[in-house]
Amino acid sequence: MSEEDNSSERFDIAKIVVLSGWSLSLLTCLTVIGAATYMVLSGKPIDGPLKEWASMCLGFLFATFVPLVKDFISK
Repeated sequence: MSEEDNSSERFDIAKIVVLSGWSLSLLTCLTVIGAATYMVLSGKPIDGPLKEWASMCLGFLFATFVPLVKDFISK
């Protein structure tokens, strides 16, 4: 096995680890936003940590997630 093959294999493994972390973050954000949306639709107020998490998730999804994935995949 050459050094170039080993480097390519390590990059592929690192890419899988990073993408799986992003996938879990995305799933968590969608779950939090879904819970907040359900509370709004059922007429319950959103207070405390859920409101903070939902706003943080919306910020993550719209401000950072798309550019991060675009930059990572283009390389």
